[in-house]
Amino acid sequence: YGNNGQMQYGQRNIDGHWYMFDTYNGAMKTGLVYIPEQNKTVYYGNNGQMQYGQRNIGGHWYNFDTYNGAMKTGLVYIPEQRKTVYYGSNGQMQYGWQTINNKKYYFDTFNGAMKTGTVNINGKNYTFNSDGTLKQDTWGWPFPSVGQGSFTGAQLFGVNPGGEFRTNGFHDGLDFGSYDHPGSSVHAVHSGVVTQIGYIAGLENYVVVQSDEYSFVYQEAFSNRGNITVHVGQQINTGDVIGYRDTSHLHLGITREKNIMRAIANSFNNNGTWLNPLELIRNGIANQ
Repeated sequence: YGNNGQMQYGQRNIDGHWYMFDTYNGAMKTGLVYIPEQNKTVYYGNNGQMQYGQRNIGGHWYNFDTYNGAMKTGLVYIPEQRKTVYYGSNGQMQYGWQTINNKKYYFDTFNGAMKTGTVNINGKNYTFNSDGTLKQDTWGWPFPSVGQGSFTGAQLFGVNPGGEFRTNGFHDGLDFGSYDHPGSSVHAVHSGVVTQIGYIAGLENYVVVQSDEYSFVYQEAFSNRGNITVHVGQQINTGDVIGYRDTSHLHLGITREKNIMRAIANSFNNNGTWLNPLELIRNGIANQ
């Protein structure tokens, strides 16, 4: 009741605290309350006072503006905890995978912190940009300054004129020649993890990078191991330098087979083990 003894309704500031009283029966409100004329939802504690900052309500974390008490939604940075979190349209902190404006994010399942960088989630590595968005699978050319460039028949994947000298006339990859694709830096055509570095006669020094779907074999480009700049277990992003070519060409092989020795055993068999790198890269770039 006011100083005049009359029951008061709506929002009232009492001793520096905001309260809300029902406009029909004057009952003091508690809990989450939407104020239509201010287009905001606020929270009144059990004592009826408007609350501010982070609050745990019914086992869910909320955040209310420290000036006007408005419930926050969307991405919010909490400076005192040095983390960005995400509040859904209902104001509750969200966890795990979230899609925001058609982009994927991941929030720690314990404290809701937005993830950035390379993160292992349920046994799989994912890379997130500095703004938290998932780095999508992208494609690129191993010699970006040249792009696709040109190839002779013998350089192309599959059975082509000029490749008759191979067993079954089949070529299991794509050759980027030092003449038609100049440059020494060999760039990753797709993201993944380096799973093997080794030497096999015919492949010479080679690097295997595996993504969730593909295995990429970079071979015949490195005359010695020292020209390879990556290491086993390293997360690779599209465009990262694998090593430095000092031979006549880079042979790039792409397969869905995770057992590379099994794939190599089918190097001259046109049975679907090996895929056409030119088509994969070209289509991948066109669709990203």
